[in-house]
Amino acid sequence: MKKNIPNFITLGNLFCGCIAIAHHSLEWSCFFIFLAAVLDFFDGLVARLLNVTSPLGKQLDSLADVVSFGVAPAFLLHQTLLLETSIDFSYTLLPFLLAVGGAWRLARFNIDETQSEHFKGLPIPANGIFWIGFLLLNRQWLAVEEAKLPIIICLVLAMTFLMVSTIPLLSFKIKKLTWKGNEARMIILIGSAIILALCGILENIFLSIPSIILLYTITSILYFLKKRTHEV
Repeated sequence: MKKNIPNFITLGNLFCGCIAIAHHSLEWSCFFIFLAAVLDFFDGLVARLLNVTSPLGKQLDSLADVVSFGVAPAFLLHQTLLLETSIDFSYTLLPFLLAVGGAWRLARFNIDETQSEHFKGLPIPANGIFWIGFLLLNRQWLAVEEAKLPIIICLVLAMTFLMVSTIPLLSFKIKKLTWKGNEARMIILIGSAIILALCGILENIFLSIPSIILLYTITSILYFLKKRTHEV
């Protein structure tokens, strides 16, 4: 029974992703994607604490993630674009590239043994969290003007590229709570706190979500560029 506790948490992640797709309220759908992200964090943590990690759990985790953080946000963005009747239907299908890119990224992760210290490509939960912040940031902003469609298309292509790329990004599996060796991670955490505070002052907390994902991505890229330069 104990060895299946993390798997039950992972199935909760998958269940939340399914609800996010089925629910008629954007706010509730985004909430269930966020809840799926919380469960996705705890299933691995519980597995390590109980020392019950398994190949089954790894595969199950990826299957749940592709639904909750790939298919679900892609479907919500697709539905949002459908509300703009002036947009050609073919453009509303572009968000599903997020699900395709996410599936590719997860499949590669499952067979790559070199991603224990850092990730290759953007983790798919970060993609899901980015889009719930983006969708909630301003619902009307997304469905008012056709002129804003290029921005959405560029973001979809950028997030898909980041997931399928092999760009090294930081993992938050911190082994020791010291500044040395964790400088970039600490900068991200401190920067995230500042962003949350500023967005709270601006009374637009949803702006903080995509901003934090952007901070994480840029800081990771700069960190590994600096590290590579020093190694050379």
